[in-house]
Amino acid sequence: MKRSDISRRDFLGKATIAGAAGMATPAILTQPLWVQDLLLRT
Repeated sequence: MKRSDISRRDFLGKATIAGAAGMATPAILTQPLWVQDLLLRT
């Protein structure tokens, strides 16, 4: 296996993690707001 293959896979893995974190962060930040909204409605 070539060194470039390893670094490319590592880069893709990090990019995937970064993308998932970027999508999850807004959901985590806004979650308390809708949880609070649900608690206030019931």
